[in-house]
Amino acid sequence: MSAKNEVVVGAVSVVAGQGRASGTGVEASVVLPNCRPAGDLREPVTHIAQTLFAQGISFEVIVVCTEDTETCVHPVADLSFVRVIEAPGAERDEAVEYATGEARGVWVAVADDAQVDPFQVAEGLHRARELSLDEITAPNA
Repeated sequence: MSAKNEVVVGAVSVVAGQGRASGTGVEASVVLPNCRPAGDLREPVTHIAQTLFAQGISFEVIVVCTEDTETCVHPVADLSFVRVIEAPGAERDEAVEYATGEARGVWVAVADDAQVDPFQVAEGLHRARELSLDEITAPNA
């Protein structure tokens, strides 16, 4: 992701997603590239969901597990808005690239960490929406 093709708000980078080209999917895909231990993931994912839902933004959360799946998936596996993508042994950049390609959102927000401020996610999405289609393009376009 080059600086030209992204909006950065705090620990969140937002780029145009594949959903823009296809016209399908949700407005936003939120990618969490680093799994945390089981007890640390559910609360931040729930806070992100509450914030986006309250602002009327349709979304999905993509959790990328680079470790043993059972370590990080368990606390969010029952949430309907979460997709878990397994990428055992992948480095962070590889995990982000893979998840971005799998995302269904018109916009893809990549958080540096699962403990990201959910308002940074929402603000990044609002700023990205304000840009013209010519100013931000899908990374694979």
